[in-house]
Amino acid sequence: MSEYGTEILIFAGTTEGRELAEHLAGAGVHCTVSVATEYGAQILGPGKGRTVLQGRLTQEQMEFLIREEDFTCVVDATHPFATEVSAQIRKACEETKVPYLRLARDTEGELPDGGFGIYEAASMQEAAKILRGIPGNLFLTTGSKDLPLLAEEIGEPQRLYVRVLPSVESLRICMECGIPAGHLIAMQGPFTQELNVDILLQTGARAVLTKESGKVGGFDEKVAAAKEVGIPVVFVRNPEKESKDSDLLSFEEVLERLAKITGVRALAQPEREYVMVAAGPGDARHLSEEAREDSALRRSSRGRRRPAS
Repeated sequence: MSEYGTEILIFAGTTEGRELAEHLAGAGVHCTVSVATEYGAQILGPGKGRTVLQGRLTQEQMEFLIREEDFTCVVDATHPFATEVSAQIRKACEETKVPYLRLARDTEGELPDGGFGIYEAASMQEAAKILRGIPGNLFLTTGSKDLPLLAEEIGEPQRLYVRVLPSVESLRICMECGIPAGHLIAMQGPFTQELNVDILLQTGARAVLTKESGKVGGFDEKVAAAKEVGIPVVFVRNPEKESKDSDLLSFEEVLERLAKITGVRALAQPEREYVMVAAGPGDARHLSEEAREDSALRRSSRGRRRPAS
Protein backbone atom coordinates (compact mmCIF):
# COMPACT_ATOMS: atom_id res chain seq x y z
CA MET A 1 0.00 0.00 0.00
CA SER A 2 1.07 3.60 -0.54
CA GLU A 3 1.39 6.35 2.01
CA TYR A 4 -2.03 7.56 0.80
CA GLY A 5 -3.66 4.16 1.32
CA THR A 6 -4.18 3.55 -2.41
CA GLU A 7 -2.78 0.99 -4.78
CA ILE A 8 -2.95 1.15 -8.59
CA LEU A 9 -2.50 -1.77 -10.99
CA ILE A 10 -1.00 -0.89 -14.37
CA PHE A 11 -0.90 -3.32 -17.28
CA ALA A 12 2.06 -1.90 -19.15
CA GLY A 13 4.39 -2.79 -21.99
CA THR A 14 4.49 0.70 -23.51
CA THR A 15 6.38 3.93 -22.95
CA GLU A 16 3.19 5.50 -21.61
CA GLY A 17 2.88 2.77 -18.99
CA ARG A 18 6.41 3.34 -17.72
CA GLU A 19 5.89 7.10 -17.61
CA LEU A 20 2.65 6.65 -15.65
CA ALA A 21 4.37 4.41 -13.09
CA GLU A 22 7.08 7.04 -12.60
CA HIS A 23 4.50 9.80 -12.21
CA LEU A 24 2.58 7.81 -9.60
CA ALA A 25 5.75 7.16 -7.63
CA GLY A 26 6.54 10.88 -7.69
CA ALA A 27 3.11 11.59 -6.21
CA GLY A 28 3.63 9.04 -3.45
CA VAL A 29 1.20 6.46 -4.85
CA HIS A 30 2.48 2.90 -5.02
CA CYS A 31 1.63 0.90 -8.12
CA THR A 32 1.99 -2.66 -9.30
CA VAL A 33 3.05 -2.94 -12.94
CA SER A 34 2.23 -6.12 -14.86
CA VAL A 35 4.32 -6.86 -17.97
CA ALA A 36 4.14 -9.89 -20.24
CA THR A 37 7.83 -10.63 -20.84
CA GLU A 38 11.17 -10.69 -19.07
CA TYR A 39 12.40 -8.06 -21.51
CA GLY A 40 9.50 -5.79 -20.54
CA ALA A 41 10.47 -6.15 -16.89
CA GLN A 42 14.09 -5.29 -17.70
CA ILE A 43 13.10 -2.16 -19.61
CA LEU A 44 10.84 -1.03 -16.78
CA GLY A 45 13.56 -1.75 -14.25
CA PRO A 46 13.41 -1.50 -10.47
CA GLY A 47 12.14 1.71 -8.98
CA LYS A 48 10.89 3.22 -5.77
CA GLY A 49 7.13 3.07 -5.35
CA ARG A 50 6.41 0.20 -7.72
CA THR A 51 6.26 -3.58 -7.83
CA VAL A 52 6.83 -5.36 -11.14
CA LEU A 53 5.02 -8.59 -12.04
CA GLN A 54 6.25 -10.57 -15.06
CA GLY A 55 4.26 -13.06 -17.10
CA ARG A 56 1.16 -13.25 -19.30
CA LEU A 57 -2.08 -13.54 -17.35
CA THR A 58 -5.42 -15.05 -18.27
CA GLN A 59 -8.60 -13.15 -17.45
CA GLU A 60 -9.16 -15.43 -14.43
CA GLN A 61 -5.65 -14.70 -13.16
CA MET A 62 -6.24 -10.99 -13.61
CA GLU A 63 -9.43 -11.21 -11.55
CA PHE A 64 -7.64 -13.15 -8.80
CA LEU A 65 -4.82 -10.58 -8.71
CA ILE A 66 -7.22 -7.62 -8.51
CA ARG A 67 -9.22 -9.19 -5.68
CA GLU A 68 -6.19 -10.46 -3.77
CA GLU A 69 -4.37 -7.13 -3.74
CA ASP A 70 -7.51 -4.99 -3.34
CA PHE A 71 -6.52 -2.46 -6.01
CA THR A 72 -8.19 0.95 -6.05
CA CYS A 73 -8.07 1.20 -9.84
CA VAL A 74 -6.70 -0.58 -12.92
CA VAL A 75 -5.02 1.26 -15.79
CA ASP A 76 -4.73 -0.50 -19.14
CA ALA A 77 -1.57 0.92 -20.74
CA THR A 78 -0.95 -1.97 -23.11
CA HIS A 79 -0.06 -1.49 -26.77
CA PRO A 80 -2.93 -0.22 -28.97
CA PHE A 81 -2.66 -3.40 -31.06
CA ALA A 82 -2.99 -5.70 -28.02
CA THR A 83 -6.78 -5.72 -28.42
CA GLU A 84 -7.37 -9.19 -26.97
CA VAL A 85 -5.43 -8.36 -23.81
CA SER A 86 -7.32 -5.08 -23.39
CA ALA A 87 -10.63 -6.93 -23.71
CA GLN A 88 -9.55 -9.36 -20.98
CA ILE A 89 -8.45 -6.55 -18.65
CA ARG A 90 -11.73 -4.69 -19.16
CA LYS A 91 -13.75 -7.83 -18.47
CA ALA A 92 -11.71 -8.62 -15.35
CA CYS A 93 -12.45 -5.12 -14.02
CA GLU A 94 -16.16 -5.56 -14.73
CA GLU A 95 -16.19 -8.86 -12.82
CA THR A 96 -14.32 -7.41 -9.84
CA LYS A 97 -16.15 -4.05 -9.98
CA VAL A 98 -12.90 -2.06 -9.97
CA PRO A 99 -12.60 1.14 -12.07
CA TYR A 100 -10.99 0.57 -15.48
CA LEU A 101 -9.06 3.32 -17.28
CA ARG A 102 -7.76 2.87 -20.82
CA LEU A 103 -4.62 4.92 -21.48
CA ALA A 104 -4.70 5.31 -25.27
CA ARG A 105 -1.77 6.27 -27.44
CA ASP A 106 -1.99 9.13 -29.91
CA THR A 107 -1.09 7.40 -33.18
CA GLU A 108 -1.72 10.23 -35.60
CA GLY A 109 1.22 10.31 -37.99
CA GLU A 110 2.42 12.44 -40.87
CA LEU A 111 1.75 10.97 -44.29
CA PRO A 112 3.46 12.61 -47.29
CA ASP A 113 1.29 13.99 -50.07
CA GLY A 114 1.62 12.78 -53.64
CA GLY A 115 4.30 10.82 -55.47
CA PHE A 116 4.78 8.31 -52.68
CA GLY A 117 3.51 4.76 -52.36
CA ILE A 118 1.71 4.18 -49.10
CA TYR A 119 -0.76 1.37 -48.49
CA GLU A 120 -3.18 1.29 -45.57
CA ALA A 121 -4.35 -2.10 -44.29
CA ALA A 122 -7.12 -2.90 -41.83
CA SER A 123 -5.37 -6.01 -40.51
CA MET A 124 -2.01 -7.76 -40.51
CA GLN A 125 -3.39 -10.39 -42.87
CA GLU A 126 -4.45 -7.73 -45.36
CA ALA A 127 -1.00 -6.14 -45.09
CA ALA A 128 0.63 -9.51 -45.80
CA LYS A 129 -1.40 -9.89 -49.00
CA ILE A 130 -0.24 -6.45 -50.18
CA LEU A 131 3.40 -7.31 -49.41
CA ARG A 132 3.14 -10.64 -51.22
CA GLY A 133 2.54 -8.72 -54.45
CA ILE A 134 5.65 -6.54 -54.05
CA PRO A 135 8.80 -8.22 -55.47
CA GLY A 136 12.15 -8.13 -53.69
CA ASN A 137 13.23 -7.87 -50.06
CA LEU A 138 10.75 -6.67 -47.44
CA PHE A 139 11.61 -4.89 -44.18
CA LEU A 140 9.20 -5.79 -41.36
CA THR A 141 9.13 -3.57 -38.27
CA THR A 142 6.03 -5.01 -36.59
CA GLY A 143 7.85 -7.25 -34.11
CA SER A 144 7.67 -11.00 -33.55
CA LYS A 145 4.07 -11.48 -32.42
CA ASP A 146 2.57 -11.38 -35.93
CA LEU A 147 5.60 -12.85 -37.69
CA PRO A 148 4.20 -16.41 -38.02
CA LEU A 149 1.13 -15.06 -39.85
CA LEU A 150 3.24 -12.80 -42.09
CA ALA A 151 5.76 -15.52 -42.95
CA GLU A 152 2.98 -17.96 -43.84
CA GLU A 153 0.97 -15.45 -45.92
CA ILE A 154 3.98 -14.06 -47.81
CA GLY A 155 5.42 -17.56 -48.20
CA GLU A 156 9.05 -16.59 -48.85
CA PRO A 157 10.92 -16.09 -45.55
CA GLN A 158 14.19 -15.55 -47.41
CA ARG A 159 12.75 -12.23 -48.65
CA LEU A 160 12.07 -10.99 -45.14
CA TYR A 161 14.30 -8.76 -43.03
CA VAL A 162 12.87 -8.47 -39.54
CA ARG A 163 13.54 -5.92 -36.79
CA VAL A 164 12.50 -7.25 -33.38
CA LEU A 165 13.23 -6.61 -29.71
CA PRO A 166 16.51 -8.14 -28.48
CA SER A 167 14.87 -10.91 -26.45
CA VAL A 168 15.28 -14.68 -26.52
CA GLU A 169 11.57 -15.14 -27.22
CA SER A 170 11.64 -12.81 -30.25
CA LEU A 171 14.68 -14.53 -31.75
CA ARG A 172 13.14 -17.97 -31.17
CA ILE A 173 9.99 -16.97 -33.09
CA CYS A 174 12.09 -15.62 -35.97
CA MET A 175 14.07 -18.83 -36.25
CA GLU A 176 10.90 -20.95 -36.10
CA CYS A 177 9.48 -18.90 -38.97
CA GLY A 178 12.52 -19.70 -41.11
CA ILE A 179 13.96 -16.17 -41.17
CA PRO A 180 17.67 -16.42 -42.11
CA ALA A 181 19.98 -15.47 -39.22
CA GLY A 182 21.57 -12.75 -41.34
CA HIS A 183 18.15 -11.15 -41.81
CA LEU A 184 17.50 -10.57 -38.10
CA ILE A 185 17.95 -7.11 -36.60
CA ALA A 186 17.49 -7.29 -32.82
CA MET A 187 17.42 -3.73 -31.52
CA GLN A 188 15.55 -1.56 -29.04
CA GLY A 189 14.19 1.75 -30.36
CA PRO A 190 13.61 4.57 -30.81
CA PHE A 191 15.16 4.72 -34.26
CA THR A 192 16.06 7.87 -36.16
CA GLN A 193 15.21 8.49 -39.78
CA GLU A 194 18.92 8.28 -40.62
CA LEU A 195 19.30 4.84 -39.03
CA ASN A 196 16.18 3.60 -40.80
CA VAL A 197 17.56 4.83 -44.13
CA ASP A 198 20.86 2.99 -43.50
CA ILE A 199 19.03 -0.26 -42.72
CA LEU A 200 16.82 0.03 -45.80
CA LEU A 201 19.86 0.55 -48.02
CA GLN A 202 21.81 -2.28 -46.36
CA THR A 203 18.96 -4.76 -46.74
CA GLY A 204 17.98 -3.66 -50.22
CA ALA A 205 14.37 -3.48 -49.07
CA ARG A 206 11.70 -2.81 -51.67
CA ALA A 207 8.95 -2.06 -49.11
CA VAL A 208 8.47 -1.42 -45.39
CA LEU A 209 5.80 -2.82 -43.09
CA THR A 210 4.85 -0.93 -39.94
CA LYS A 211 1.98 -0.39 -37.54
CA GLU A 212 0.23 2.92 -37.06
CA SER A 213 2.00 3.38 -33.74
CA GLY A 214 2.38 7.16 -33.64
CA LYS A 215 5.39 9.28 -32.75
CA VAL A 216 6.22 7.13 -29.71
CA GLY A 217 6.46 4.09 -31.99
CA GLY A 218 8.66 5.88 -34.54
CA PHE A 219 6.00 5.89 -37.25
CA ASP A 220 7.02 9.24 -38.76
CA GLU A 221 10.71 8.29 -38.91
CA LYS A 222 9.96 5.04 -40.75
CA VAL A 223 7.67 6.72 -43.28
CA ALA A 224 10.18 9.53 -43.88
CA ALA A 225 13.02 7.02 -44.37
CA ALA A 226 11.02 5.01 -46.89
CA LYS A 227 10.19 8.17 -48.81
CA GLU A 228 13.87 9.19 -48.83
CA VAL A 229 14.91 5.79 -50.22
CA GLY A 230 11.98 5.78 -52.64
CA ILE A 231 10.12 2.64 -51.58
CA PRO A 232 6.49 2.14 -50.50
CA VAL A 233 5.18 1.75 -46.94
CA VAL A 234 2.46 -0.65 -45.89
CA PHE A 235 0.95 0.22 -42.51
CA VAL A 236 -1.71 -1.45 -40.39
CA ARG A 237 -4.28 0.95 -38.95
CA ASN A 238 -4.57 1.38 -35.21
CA PRO A 239 -7.57 -0.85 -34.35
CA GLU A 240 -8.64 1.50 -31.55
CA LYS A 241 -9.32 4.25 -34.08
CA GLU A 242 -12.12 2.10 -35.45
CA SER A 243 -13.58 1.67 -31.97
CA LYS A 244 -16.56 3.70 -30.78
CA ASP A 245 -15.31 3.37 -27.22
CA SER A 246 -15.62 6.76 -25.54
CA ASP A 247 -13.41 5.64 -22.63
CA LEU A 248 -10.12 6.09 -24.49
CA LEU A 249 -8.14 8.55 -22.37
CA SER A 250 -5.03 10.65 -22.85
CA PHE A 251 -2.20 10.65 -20.30
CA GLU A 252 -3.50 13.86 -18.71
CA GLU A 253 -7.06 12.54 -18.59
CA VAL A 254 -5.92 9.35 -16.85
CA LEU A 255 -4.13 11.43 -14.22
CA GLU A 256 -7.25 13.53 -13.65
CA ARG A 257 -9.40 10.41 -13.22
CA LEU A 258 -6.87 8.86 -10.83
CA ALA A 259 -6.77 12.05 -8.79
CA LYS A 260 -10.55 11.86 -8.36
CA ILE A 261 -10.61 8.12 -7.63
CA THR A 262 -7.76 8.16 -5.12
CA GLY A 263 -8.24 11.64 -3.67
CA VAL A 264 -4.55 12.37 -4.30
CA ARG A 265 -4.53 15.80 -5.92
CA ALA A 266 -0.80 15.57 -6.64
CA LEU A 267 -1.56 13.05 -9.39
CA ALA A 268 -3.15 15.64 -11.68
CA GLN A 269 -0.86 17.66 -13.89
CA PRO A 270 -0.48 21.19 -12.48
CA GLU A 271 -1.89 23.94 -14.65
CA ARG A 272 0.76 26.12 -16.22
CA GLU A 273 0.57 29.87 -16.12
CA TYR A 274 1.65 31.66 -19.27
CA VAL A 275 2.62 35.33 -19.34
CA MET A 276 2.96 37.16 -22.66
CA VAL A 277 5.19 40.21 -22.60
CA ALA A 278 5.75 42.44 -25.63
CA ALA A 279 8.17 45.38 -25.67
CA GLY A 280 7.35 46.53 -29.18
CA PRO A 281 10.13 48.21 -31.19
CA GLY A 282 11.76 49.61 -28.05
CA ASP A 283 13.56 47.95 -25.16
CA ALA A 284 12.81 46.85 -21.60
CA ARG A 285 12.11 50.44 -20.52
CA HIS A 286 8.82 50.23 -22.45
CA LEU A 287 7.55 47.17 -20.59
CA SER A 288 4.39 47.56 -18.55
CA GLU A 289 4.67 47.98 -14.79
CA GLU A 290 3.21 44.48 -14.28
CA ALA A 291 5.75 42.95 -16.66
CA ARG A 292 8.66 44.71 -14.93
CA GLU A 293 7.48 43.46 -11.53
CA ASP A 294 7.12 39.92 -12.84
CA SER A 295 10.59 40.03 -14.40
CA ALA A 296 12.14 41.35 -11.17
CA LEU A 297 10.39 38.65 -9.15
CA ARG A 298 11.72 35.91 -11.41
CA ARG A 299 15.28 37.27 -11.16
CA SER A 300 15.14 37.46 -7.38
CA SER A 301 13.83 33.88 -7.15
CA ARG A 302 17.06 32.63 -8.73
CA GLY A 303 19.02 33.78 -5.70
CA ARG A 304 21.77 36.35 -5.33
CA ARG A 305 25.29 35.85 -6.52
CA ARG A 306 27.96 35.30 -3.89
CA PRO A 307 30.35 38.28 -3.58
CA ALA A 308 33.72 37.79 -5.22
CA SER A 309 36.50 36.88 -2.78
